[in-house]
Formats: sequence, C-alpha cells, structure tokens
Amino acid sequence: MEGEERNPAPRFQLTHCFCLTLRQGVIIIAALELTTFVSLITYNGVMLQKAGRFQYMIVVDDLLEIIIHFVVAMLLVVGVWRERRQLVWAWVYTRIVVLGTDIITLLVATAVILDWPYVVYGIILVPIYAVFIIVVRSYALHLKARDNKDPTDGATRISQDTDANPVTATQ
Repeated sequence: MEGEERNPAPRFQLTHCFCLTLRQGVIIIAALELTTFVSLITYNGVMLQKAGRFQYMIVVDDLLEIIIHFVVAMLLVVGVWRERRQLVWAWVYTRIVVLGTDIITLLVATAVILDWPYVVYGIILVPIYAVFIIVVRSYALHLKARDNKDPTDGATRISQDTDANPVTATQ
C-alpha cells in the first residue's frame, strides 16, 4: 500500500445535466446568470436615478456588486465557448465564496434580524446555486480529463482554425 498511489475519482462529478450534456447545461446556467445580472443592472440604474441622498450609496454598492457578478458570468461564457477550464474554475471558486457568504448572511438574517423574505429567498436559492456549482465543476473536471487524454487536441484545433482562415502577405 505504501508504494501504491491512490487517485480517487472526484465526488459529485456528473456526466450529464439532467437530460442535457454538461456543456449545454453550463451554457444554460451562464445564460440565466447573464439575463439576471443584466436585468439587475438595469433595475439598479433606474433606482440610481430615483435614489435620494441616503439611498445613493446603497444603490451604488449594489450596482458595483452586480457588475462584478456580471464579469464573473462572462468568464463562464468565455470559458465554455473557448473550452478554457481555468476560466470555468474561476467561476466555480468565485461562486463557492459567494455561496459561503450567502449562507452566513442567511444565518445572520435568520438568527438576528428575522428578515423572513430574505430567509425564504435564501432557502430557495442556496440549493439552486449549489447544483449550478456542481454542474459547472463537473464540466471543468470533464475538460481536465479530456485534456489529459489527448494533449495534442488543442494544437490540432489551433492548426485547423488557422487553415480555415489563412493570413496572406497581401493583407
């Protein structure tokens, strides 16, 4: 047993996202996030115009947070589109941190403030985001396994792209 290396399979690794492929599931997750964050940016932009003197900083703070979430969602879109697992992992790590802070905020809202609408909101969204994280993480692990199986896959794809769009000296 000492000389034997153990490399167990990762836990909670999916092969499909419900009846879709992992890639399709991740694309749907990214589309949902982008749609949500664009609508929240628009809403907060309108609220910024209507905000009073004291509400202004709260709305600006929310707007900055939503823009950061939008940028992270764009990382996922580019990561899936270009099949760059580092960008997909960036989304996973960011969402794990956000989920952790949401859980802490949910516990505080439940224990101290008793903000019941926020508690219901958290109870609904925390499991949904946990499933999103598992699906995207599974896709990132799939990309890693694919890259480990065929290290020339990226070089082949690049050479095919350059053959399809050659650069000539006259351009």
